[in-house]
Amino acid sequence: MPDMDWLSRHLASLGQIGSLAAGGISRPALSYLEAEARDYIRDLMLECGMTVRLDDATNLFGRLGEPGKPIILTGSHIDTVPQGGKYDGALGVLAALACAKEIGSTDEYPLALEVVAFAGEESSRFGLSLFGSRAYVGALDLGKLPSYVDANGIGVQDALVRLGASIDSLGRPTMEQRPEAFIELHIEQGTLLRDAGVPVGVVTAIAAPTRLHVWIEGRASHSGASLAADRRDALVAAAHVIAEIESLMKREEPWQSVATVGRVRVVPNVINVVPGEVELGIDIRGSDPGSKHRLVREIDKLVARVTARRGLAARRQAVVNEEPVRMDERVVSLVDRAAQEAGVPHTRIISMAGHDSMQLAQFVPTGMIFVRNESGISHNPAEEIARVDVEAGTQVLRSALQKLLTEPFKHEATEKGDQV
Repeated sequence: MPDMDWLSRHLASLGQIGSLAAGGISRPALSYLEAEARDYIRDLMLECGMTVRLDDATNLFGRLGEPGKPIILTGSHIDTVPQGGKYDGALGVLAALACAKEIGSTDEYPLALEVVAFAGEESSRFGLSLFGSRAYVGALDLGKLPSYVDANGIGVQDALVRLGASIDSLGRPTMEQRPEAFIELHIEQGTLLRDAGVPVGVVTAIAAPTRLHVWIEGRASHSGASLAADRRDALVAAAHVIAEIESLMKREEPWQSVATVGRVRVVPNVINVVPGEVELGIDIRGSDPGSKHRLVREIDKLVARVTARRGLAARRQAVVNEEPVRMDERVVSLVDRAAQEAGVPHTRIISMAGHDSMQLAQFVPTGMIFVRNESGISHNPAEEIARVDVEAGTQVLRSALQKLLTEPFKHEATEKGDQV
């Protein structure tokens, strides 16, 4: 059994990097704080007897086993959203290291084990999610890369250069060899496991986002001199759109598709001017492609209907449009067996949040293990896992890795894996 005291101690220590006086952790993607956390993980890898390497995307890898052996890859990410919790990403990296520490050596196995700490999984800094895993599999869109800039005007490539990284290989996969399989342990970011009273979830599919920027264009005018009949108030129209999106989302409840207006920008945003323009940032997610596409279409119709009725104009841009991804059934079944043999209660589950596994699953047989979140809240300091559930999830990961190392299966030669 992996050392739970070791894991708890290092979760607490890693949680101090980027910790905030008001609570929570901020370790932005491709920042000096993420680099400090990566140095911490590197030292742990070395203590575990691993060979360590850093790729050009600043993904960190620790390897148990001889060069040239096929590999099983496991891990997650170590960056956070602003005021995030201590488990999101970090648990998957440290639990993987706890398993590697317990395994000690892969000399007796036909495969080697690698643990990865992917860089820049969160989109909160640049608006680009899954940066490190995209780079790893060669899925970065170099044409769009210059458009990803943070609030201080620093771009992704600038941030990498500041960290001393080379950007020469970003258009090519950074993987040294293709893994035989990838498995990621992660805190659940919702309430399904908590509501079911089950500590561990075996992920079967990951919902994918479509993100829209919608501009509603009215006419700015004096707030006192503009009578009701003369107004072209973009904010009132936007308010109707926001309220109706909730109703559209509720129609898709059987398929668990969701839509969120997470950003509103008002122009000119002063108290004595009727708003002339509003920009909405809309995030639509779902694991059922038909439901997700239907929700996008209905939102487009809603915006057209509301603006036409009020004599306004609208335009929209899809900045992200990804398809849901299914986990490899062989890995899913293997994790099921691992949990059953370990005596850990578990259930199959869909992830409504995105993860690095989405990128890996398109090229490598991939699976995910969820651990119950007691608060049901993530991307928040309130996320919490009971120690007994951390132990259960890590035990399942350890058993699954053991099976993958001793019962390897060959992945099919394919450029992309199954999509939902």
